[in-house]
Amino acid sequence: MSDAPHPAARSPHEGSCPPGRVVGRYEIVRELATGGMAVVYEAKHIDLGRRVAIKIMRAAFATEPSYVQRFVLEARAASRFSHPHIIAVTDVDVDGDLPYMVMEYLDGEDLATRISRAGPVSLPALADLALPVISAVAAAHSAGIVHRDLKPENIFLAVRGHSRAHPVLLDFGIARPVTGHTGPVLTRAGLAIGTPHYMSLEQLNAAADVDERADQYALGVILYQAATGTLPFDEDGPLQQAIAITRGPEPPSERRPSLPREFDSLVLRAMSANRTDRFPTVRDLGRALWPLASAFQREQWGEEFGDSVGAAAPRASVPPPRPSAAPEMTQALAGEAGPVRVEVKPDDLRGLPALEDCSDAALRSLLEVSDAYRFPPGVTIIRQGAHGHGCYLLLAGAVDVVKVSDNRTWVLARLPAGCSFGQIALVDNLPRTASVVAATESIVLEIGRDAFENMLAGIDEVGEALRLHLAIAGIRHLRRATRRLATLLGHQGTRGPGTDSRRELVYLQAAVREWALPVEDGVKGDR
Repeated sequence: MSDAPHPAARSPHEGSCPPGRVVGRYEIVRELATGGMAVVYEAKHIDLGRRVAIKIMRAAFATEPSYVQRFVLEARAASRFSHPHIIAVTDVDVDGDLPYMVMEYLDGEDLATRISRAGPVSLPALADLALPVISAVAAAHSAGIVHRDLKPENIFLAVRGHSRAHPVLLDFGIARPVTGHTGPVLTRAGLAIGTPHYMSLEQLNAAADVDERADQYALGVILYQAATGTLPFDEDGPLQQAIAITRGPEPPSERRPSLPREFDSLVLRAMSANRTDRFPTVRDLGRALWPLASAFQREQWGEEFGDSVGAAAPRASVPPPRPSAAPEMTQALAGEAGPVRVEVKPDDLRGLPALEDCSDAALRSLLEVSDAYRFPPGVTIIRQGAHGHGCYLLLAGAVDVVKVSDNRTWVLARLPAGCSFGQIALVDNLPRTASVVAATESIVLEIGRDAFENMLAGIDEVGEALRLHLAIAGIRHLRRATRRLATLLGHQGTRGPGTDSRRELVYLQAAVREWALPVEDGVKGDR
């Protein structure tokens, strides 16, 4: 190292690039993200007009050979991979004294932003997001590269067209070779490198032989955080963090009871303090997670993580998963039947008036991002007070809408096949205002929050149909609720609020806050 002042002591904004500046053959458009050593900008290729992301080293670091070498090695490490879930680096060069690398431009948000914005990720959706990332990390390990800084901020959920979120692994800035390495070692002995909350015990202890299992530990922390919305440990310093890791985290299901035991098992194993107790490889972690993914993703990743292409049975190393369900669903009591996943076809969706005119291709796209469940009579589909994680389409059977208010239980309505419920909690980010219980054996299609938001924002057939359904249902039911409320208030002025009026007011309160609950059903008297 030189005797120059440490770059971190200089202004963090030194050498920032204003819009319009030309770097190499790229014109800066705007700043996208900033880090300790570099800044990422949106830029466009001057000749081609193509949008790119360009990462430019800060001027304060560009005078330090070791930092420049690390920057170049990051570009080389990322460019070595041809993997659909690793950021593509297309160029690396120096403009004046500033090294820069050019990457594909991605629309979307990182996983940290997704968790902060929307809370915990439902388990099938989390497994669907994590398997591509695990595949990307496994590819890096196969090439002899350990990432060493896996965290939600380095997992980008790209939006490409109208497809589901496409996870992309970013930032190989502190990656290092672990096999056949003969180049310079840029990490000084005794220096812990990484982000503390995601660092394994061996990283915190600055061990010289940090290997692929450190990335596995970080993946375990990411799975824990995404599933529960909280970090397993939130200690202030490295010593306290190391003590907490040695003690071990509480199972994820202690913080979110709907999580199954096999998820607890795989996360706690990946986060073992002793790296010899973790899975042999991250691909083995993927094999343990694979049975918990959606049917579409199990087929997609069956060759890499399953027993065979499209295989449905989990490997013997993981207990068979109990029926998975959305976070607000109530699990059945021991010995009772609970929700069971079932397969549905496009024609099964046409029983819903909103979707009857959609093409097979559009309905298949909907089925790829949703899950269907069969519920026995009496099993709760949505719990009152739970935060909304899904919109539900009732394909067969009937459900009761049940609300508890003032220690009374009100059965507000019975919804037949073809109805939808639960979506307003996603639109307005509200807790569930009532429970929904299967009155008969029912088949329900769950559309998770992310898929629901993508469909509402998209321009495909299903998105347009759902938007129209929401608008019509909202206007129609709120108009009827307003008329009914005026009638009830008039009755109260003459004879006081009796039990029937109280029940109807409770119903109206729930119906107004839940657009898809028909006001006529269960309301007696004048309409």
